[in-house]
Amino acid sequence: MTKKKILELIKSHRKSAGLTQKDMADKLDVERSQYTRYELGKNEIALDKLLKIGEILGLEIDVVPKDENDLRQEIKAELAQQFIDFLKQKS
Repeated sequence: MTKKKILELIKSHRKSAGLTQKDMADKLDVERSQYTRYELGKNEIALDKLLKIGEILGLEIDVVPKDENDLRQEIKAELAQQFIDFLKQKS
C-alpha cells in the first residue's frame, strides 16, 4: 500500500469518526497546520504520532518489530490494513 493511500485512509477514517483536522491536531498536541501537512503527505508522521492517531481513531496496532528500521513500516502496514478492514465494514 502506498503512502498516499494510507493518508487517504487516515483522512477518511477521521471524517467517519466525525473529527476535524483541528480535533486531531489538538489530540496530537500539534498545530492544525502541522496535522494538515501530515494528511497531505508534506510532513512525515513521527512514530509516536502515528501510534497516537491509531489510538484516537480506535484502532489496535499490534506489531512485533524485527528491528528498529522495520518498526515504522510494520506499523504503517498494520494501520493501513485496519483502515481497509474498517472501510469494508462500512460498505
